[in-house]
Amino acid sequence: MIKFVEIYESSAGYDDDIGKCKTNFSLRELYLNPSYIISMKRDTRLQAKSKSGEVVNGLDKNASFSELTVAVPGHNSKTFSVIGHPDSFLSKLGKFK
Repeated sequence: MIKFVEIYESSAGYDDDIGKCKTNFSLRELYLNPSYIISMKRDTRLQAKSKSGEVVNGLDKNASFSELTVAVPGHNSKTFSVIGHPDSFLSKLGKFK
């Protein structure tokens, strides 16, 4: 298993002042079996949000984000956003091959 730090979004409710739902970002630990990781790429959406403002309190504005696609039962996949550049995970994944 490989430990990642997932950044996930949750709704903070509708804000009448801005006319849309506000979202909060939080962090949590995520452990994945490397055999189930299908793909990994930079998460440009979170990267842009981070540059325009603080996504999570205390998180460096220059932090990198990756999007991991993981195989799940039933020929489906699930995508996770994690902190770190894809290159930083390659050495971790190589240890399991």
